[in-house]
Amino acid sequence: MITGAAGFAGSHHVDQLVKDGRNVVATVRDRSNIPNLAESAGNPNLTIVELDLRNVEDVREVLATHRPHYLIHLAGDPITTHYKTDDDLRREYADHSTMLENLAGGIVH
Repeated sequence: MITGAAGFAGSHHVDQLVKDGRNVVATVRDRSNIPNLAESAGNPNLTIVELDLRNVEDVREVLATHRPHYLIHLAGDPITTHYKTDDDLRREYADHSTMLENLAGGIVH
């Protein structure tokens, strides 16, 4: 499972893993904005899931449904912190905290 799969780093990870024959669950914030995944789109090894990482129940449901063996967590805004507002930082903290909380709960095996 790769979070932030529509971003630069995430999409390259997705493409390589799919090329290697791996089953990949790619989470994206907005399903309509996934041009970076065009190379792998339509491959039966790729499942794209729209997911708000701040929603604990939705994250748990996706993890429980897909039961990933590995999680590559690349979601986040790459802009340096001195350009971010307090709201941006709170959103990112919530995203990362939710993912860590679910990992600590043993949902990823």
